[in-house]
Amino acid sequence: ENVVTSDGTSDDDAMPTSMRWRARGAAGGCSNRACGPSPSCRSPHLVSCRASADQRVAVENEKTKQGAGVSTTGWSKTGLQIGEIGMAKVLPVASLWTKIFCEYYYGQQEQSFARRASEVAYFFTMLSSAVSAVSEDDSLCVAAVDQEGGKAVRCGIAARRLTQTTRGGHFGDDDWNDVLARGELGLTGGDDLALLYLWNFGVDCECRNRGIATGVMRWLEERASSGDIPCGQVDALGLLVYRTNRPAISLYEKLGYRVVERYVDKRWQRQAERGNTGVERKLLMVKPLCGQQVSTL
Repeated sequence: ENVVTSDGTSDDDAMPTSMRWRARGAAGGCSNRACGPSPSCRSPHLVSCRASADQRVAVENEKTKQGAGVSTTGWSKTGLQIGEIGMAKVLPVASLWTKIFCEYYYGQQEQSFARRASEVAYFFTMLSSAVSAVSEDDSLCVAAVDQEGGKAVRCGIAARRLTQTTRGGHFGDDDWNDVLARGELGLTGGDDLALLYLWNFGVDCECRNRGIATGVMRWLEERASSGDIPCGQVDALGLLVYRTNRPAISLYEKLGYRVVERYVDKRWQRQAERGNTGVERKLLMVKPLCGQQVSTL
């Protein structure tokens, strides 16, 4: 189970079922029928959609040099640079996620054998997750890199564009079609929904309470809102978070995310029905884009 906290503002998420390698396909056009034709939706024309992850990052770096729509608000004070990463950064990102995961479960002081064993096991899990996010056409990985600290990665988050055909093991039929598409976003059905699903959100414990989590989330949201992400336009952003992770929930609420009340964590429900109360329950939180409004029902 992939649990990564952030800066007291973290999110955690179920490890994407596609730890299996999927065949890379050509990136599709904009499936966001809810927002209609929009000049800001450039996804059908992005050559970088079909390029490798490193080529995509090279395009973004060139845009950064030219000052073309790259959000840098507040980052000059922290010495951090936010951007999509390529394969060169998957190892430090996986190491950061592993460190945060173990701190979440074992604390910062414990150095037991169980912790060491978990670190080894989860590093390879996190590495596979990072490689998957960087290499697949419907995914990306974003990091905040410390420009004054030896280029160290201080924050990382992965994102995948889910549709009716790619939601896989993330959402069942009822959750995707009735709870999300119709109930929360007011769409006619799941075929009209494209969701940017976020997972593995973590901030280095040494860099917390500096607004890094907020900055990274806003950077990603700005790109998603303008269609300026290689995987295409989306209707909303969504994530899973443990109901006991109050700092994370508070952060997401401040950023405009709302808990989807009708969503029930199936794994938690199965365990609860068996009388097992040791499994933490996850909440689904969603933020609509393109003028969509979350239902209050």
